[in-house]
Amino acid sequence: MTAQRVLARIALPLGAVAVLAGVAMFTFGVVSLVLPGTELLPNRPGVTDFLSILAIGLAFPIVGLVIAWKRPSNPVGWLFLVTGLAMALNIFANEYAGRVAFAGAPLPGGAFVAWLDSYWILGPAVTLPLAIALFPDGRLPASRWRPALTVAVALSVAVTAVGALAPGDLVGFEGRLINPFGAPGEIGRLAAWTVEAGGIVQLLPGLIAISAVAVRLRRAGGAERQQLKWLLFPLALFVLTFSTGIVVVSAQPASADAFRWIFTVALVALGAVPIAAGIAVLRYRLYDIDVVIRRTIVYGAVVAILGVSYVALVLGLQSLLTRVSGNDTLPVALSTLVIAAMFGRVRTRVRKIVDRRFYRSRYDAQRTSEAFSSRLRDEVELDTVRQALATTVGEVIQPTSIGVWLRPRGGP
Repeated sequence: MTAQRVLARIALPLGAVAVLAGVAMFTFGVVSLVLPGTELLPNRPGVTDFLSILAIGLAFPIVGLVIAWKRPSNPVGWLFLVTGLAMALNIFANEYAGRVAFAGAPLPGGAFVAWLDSYWILGPAVTLPLAIALFPDGRLPASRWRPALTVAVALSVAVTAVGALAPGDLVGFEGRLINPFGAPGEIGRLAAWTVEAGGIVQLLPGLIAISAVAVRLRRAGGAERQQLKWLLFPLALFVLTFSTGIVVVSAQPASADAFRWIFTVALVALGAVPIAAGIAVLRYRLYDIDVVIRRTIVYGAVVAILGVSYVALVLGLQSLLTRVSGNDTLPVALSTLVIAAMFGRVRTRVRKIVDRRFYRSRYDAQRTSEAFSSRLRDEVELDTVRQALATTVGEVIQPTSIGVWLRPRGGP
């Protein structure tokens, strides 16, 4: 029996077991939210954040199960399964160890579970970049990527493994739980240094994977290009929003709560990654994602422009009108009215800029159609209209042949 047939037979039961294990761990995390002593646990996530994390953790194993079942020879599905299990382990371990350390729950193995919670990132830090690099057919874009990705994964595993031996308190459980595998002497000092200095190494697999996908996208065509767009759209949205949130919170720590919605959007985008990948792998005929990308760019730019304009207007009008009105209501109301009036024009202008820069063929086709409409209003000669129509259709649609049929006078 070939390896592919073996994988096909074990894909469904093995994937189902992995999904059930993930669901069981997530269920423990959900139930833990309402158990007594919840208020004693520090840094509790909000309901929105927890539901977003829950959706992400379930999306990866479920989509991985479907891909592994339908395409058992494609490693992307199996890598998604492992990623989902690692995320479920994080939720379970954080709740379990938190109850032991802060709520005094008499649960066994609290230090060991907290150690797992501290180093669970090894799973997604390796499996998710591998899934991205191997997407969509389970192979790298070229053989030369193999050494770079292998070295990056090996370094990430080594750094995490050495860091897991750092002695002392576990991260997040300082003063309550000690690393049960902490090494003494020079090894322990090396492990502690690795924890502080090795973070950038763990990013290498992800950076190489994204670079490989970018190279593949540049060379791909047809269905493969559409598949890559489906994956890169939510992935790029996650990287952009998460990086923006980190920069904003680092610059103004006091505004962390005000900008929590940025991280919520980032979590939703991350949860969309396995769903988009599953659609791309399993569907032969894909929906045109260019429309979604175009609208995201347009409305994202509009929101950014209007947001900056609103803040500038409020601050400017407050400095001018507060002394006259005696309160901040008038500047805020006037700024809101101005932004509402600007919305339509800004959206139209941004859409034209985006089409001209990123969707040139569509922009040129629209310009050609508008020019034909203007010419048609002033033209009365039938042969000229027929020739202009054929020329316009040829430029916009670019068919292999064009024919214009005119109904004869007095005909049906």
